[in-house]
Amino acid sequence: MKLFNTDYALYWIDSGEFEFEKHNYPYIYSTCSVEENLEEGMEGNRDVLETWVPTTELPIDKKSLLNKMISEVE
Repeated sequence: MKLFNTDYALYWIDSGEFEFEKHNYPYIYSTCSVEENLEEGMEGNRDVLETWVPTTELPIDKKSLLNKMISEVE
């Protein structure tokens, strides 16, 4: 699997971890799933201590870790 500019990773601001690190599994969300969550009123219910980060903007070490995780589950 290849990471695209429409893919997002959930980042937990309070712990300073990405969801894929926290759960040791390559959770990736497409633009569509992020937009659907926001449209369904999830924005008001979301914890203010989380944010969505485009996978293309991940630090190199995080992107390498995510790519490694993806290759292991494929």
